This record gives sequence, structure tokens and C-alpha cells, in this order.
Amino acid sequence: MTPSGLIQSNMPCASISASRTCVPIKYESAQRELSRVVAVQPANYAARHLLGLCLLKLGKVGEGTAELEAVVHGEPENLSAAYTLASAYLKTNELKKVEPLVEKFKHLDSAESHLIVGAYSLALLDKHKALKELLLAQQLNPRLPDLHSQLGYAYFLVGRSDLATQMFEAELKINPQDSNAISMLGSLYRQLGRIDEATALLTKAIQMRPNEPDILFQLGLLAQSKGQGEEAGRLIEDAVARRPNFPPYHIALVRLYFKLKRLDDMKREQAIVDRLNAERMNLPTVRDKALYDATRPLE
Repeated sequence: MTPSGLIQSNMPCASISASRTCVPIKYESAQRELSRVVAVQPANYAARHLLGLCLLKLGKVGEGTAELEAVVHGEPENLSAAYTLASAYLKTNELKKVEPLVEKFKHLDSAESHLIVGAYSLALLDKHKALKELLLAQQLNPRLPDLHSQLGYAYFLVGRSDLATQMFEAELKINPQDSNAISMLGSLYRQLGRIDEATALLTKAIQMRPNEPDILFQLGLLAQSKGQGEEAGRLIEDAVARRPNFPPYHIALVRLYFKLKRLDDMKREQAIVDRLNAERMNLPTVRDKALYDATRPLE
């Protein structure tokens, strides 16, 4: 459910560019073979780029970014690797690391460069700058993976849930297995009262990413909208257990426990909210902001 899902595209063995035709691969096998190549040919940057992509696909973000960093250092003009590295940094919200790459991309007029600059602006919550850049990317390549999801987040943040919904729907037409688009569209359908559609999408999302706290949280909000208060509590508590220091989850529990008349639990959660708010010094990510806003209809 994050706008930094740029490397979540279902385009196997490819960078962020949608211009390359790829053959589906088994990432574990590819990683093993590529690792052997890189071990004896550390200057084989094509192999290291592919190895980095495979590692990212397997969720080994630290190892993947290390390989991509080596490629970008060894081949400074390798824009494909630079785009993928920037995408990986955005996925982990490492904005300081991505900043030099963004400065480089600002001088380029390609769909990929506008997408990265737009996603970076979105991470900084500069939603109008983000929209401008993302719309430029759309003009240049309307089928760029993750572009419509990024536009969906941007439109959500400017209060255009209708356009956000259209963008996530468009992303799923390009990539039906995009888990970020599936989960965010499920959340939007829930807020629009399209409960059956929301249930189908969020159920699919949790099957794809069974330990994702954001999806558990949205399923909890969905259960609450169905009047299933105790089930909602179980799901949101599960999200809290996986991400204990995230204020929106505790805010939702405060409201839920109040409705369930579990006042001691409500007071405990309110104390946690107060503590986290006092400690929270960094700007929220776009996902933080979107999730916080998503709890507001519960007031």
C-alpha cells in the first residue's frame, strides 16, 4: 500500500522501464546462478544488475540495493540501474540516499525520470509537485509499471478519491497482480461503501502478503464497517503486534474500544497514542498519511 512500491511491478527480471520484454523466471534459481557469475566476475555489471533485481524481488532489500549501488558506482551512466536503485530507496523510505539520484533525474525528460522525481516528491508529501511530475511521466509512457499507483496515491492526498480509484483500477489493468494497487483499491472501495468488492480485493491482498500489517489493518476496518467489532479488534491488534509503533493502528483501536465499551483497553491505547505522538519527530510517509486519513471516517 505504499507509493514506494516501484519495484513491486510484476515485470520479471526488469528494471522500472516498461520498454523491455521479459520472460518469467524463478527468482531463487536466477539468484543462485547470478551469484556464481558475480563471485568470479565482480565487474560484470549486467549480471550484478540482474542479481540486484532478483534479490529485491525475493525481499532481500539490503542485499539487492548493495548490488545496485555497485552497478551505479561502476557505471555512472547506467540509467536503468540508477532508476531501479532509486526505486529501492523509495521503497524503504531512504530519502537521503535517493536525493542525489533525484537531482540527476530532474535534468532528464523521460517517463522513468519523471516517475522517480514524482514518487520522491510524493514521499515528501509535496503532492502538487508529485502530480505534475507523474502526469508528465504518463504523457511519455502511460503503461509504465507502478505509474498509475503513484498517481493514485497523489490524487488520494489531494482529496480526489474518485481519481485515485480510477488510477488504481488502471494499474490493475496493466498489472493484475500488483499487490499495492490491490490493497489500496480495496481500501478505497471500503471507504466508498463497496463492501463486497473491498472484501474480494483485501482478501486477495492478504493471500499475496500474509504478514503485511497495513492489509491486516484495512481488513480490520472492513470488519468494523460490517459491524464485526470483535473481529475488527483481532485484526487490528494483529497489525499492531507486527508494527507496534505506528500511531494510526492505535488510533483505530481507541475508537473501536470506545464503541465496544472496552474502556480500560481504550485508555491503554490512548496512552500509547500520546506517547507515540510525543516521540514522532519525522515527517510521515505517504503511506502513513494515507492510513491516517483512512481512519478518519471512523470518528
